Amino acid sequence: MKLTTIWTLPAMTLAERVRRTLDLFDMKIASALPKRVKYWAFIQSGSSAMEPHEVVGSQGFMDLLQRLEGAPRS
Repeated sequence: MKLTTIWTLPAMTLAERVRRTLDLFDMKIASALPKRVKYWAFIQSGSSAMEPHEVVGSQGFMDLLQRLEGAPRS
């Protein structure tokens, strides 16, 4: 979503506008990171969400994202 869209929609609360603006800035920063940093951040996030008894590759990406602590909720 564009910044102008976030701040011009009349039905959105101020808290929602701020949350979406912060998410937009986070996404912009993350997209500017070098590929190697993105790769290792992805590996670290996935491995921290896996349980010790699980086989690597047996879990779907969305399942791991839902398990992460501090993951944004929609």
